Amino acid sequence: MFQLVLSISFFILVSSSSVPLYKYSILNTYSHSSNDYTQGLEYISENILIQSAGRYGSSYLQKLDFPSMSVLQEFPLSSVYFAEGITILNNKIYQLTWKEKKMFIYSIDLVLEEIAYITEPIKEGWGMCNDGTNLYISDGTSYIYKIDPLSYEIISSIRVHQDNKYIKSINELEWVDGEIWANIYYSKYIVRIDPDNGDVIGWIDLAGLETGEKMHWYSGYVLNGIAVYGDKIFVTGKCWENLYEIELIYHDSVSEAPKLKD
Repeated sequence: MFQLVLSISFFILVSSSSVPLYKYSILNTYSHSSNDYTQGLEYISENILIQSAGRYGSSYLQKLDFPSMSVLQEFPLSSVYFAEGITILNNKIYQLTWKEKKMFIYSIDLVLEEIAYITEPIKEGWGMCNDGTNLYISDGTSYIYKIDPLSYEIISSIRVHQDNKYIKSINELEWVDGEIWANIYYSKYIVRIDPDNGDVIGWIDLAGLETGEKMHWYSGYVLNGIAVYGDKIFVTGKCWENLYEIELIYHDSVSEAPKLKD
């Protein structure tokens, strides 16, 4: 079903200047701790998730059992760090920090092995994913940077755009079948991005998911966290009580970016 959805979206993209807009249905709902200010979410295996949770004084990296979502292991960060996005490449976990210009590299067992430095023009650490070879980092702007995972040098960058307009506040990232999917901060949308040129190639409207959460949207407890395993798509938010498995449903095609913030 997931491959079918992506195939349909590709046909629509190449046959029109517009891009597909999807909505969703909820397939399953799982418990998620409302203490977790989710900044990054990744699968290691079918039964294990890695989560990065932020805020000064309560940032940590967790290994979670799925589907129980119980904590198997946790690595707390010093109170001077605000944890951000994560990705897993070559059996190493990479974790960004917000304003500290540092990236932590762990073993798959959550042992801190290295601290790397993020350089200009990357402004801050927000989201991260990888294509199996290189890292990709967002910094809250419209830019996404491709990074060498050994030297940590910037290889190239793209600006996310549609209809000659830049899409800002690019946040948590997930690599999905050759695309980058990204949360947009304070938005109820996921944007699908061509990693070669920054073109927007689709939108996913997740409006309504937040109504099942007790935390107040306008206090910063917004959608953040995308994890894809096989054909399964999971999303959550900062301090949300639920992790949602969703199915995408084609809704429309759009030639302009939707209104992203209320």
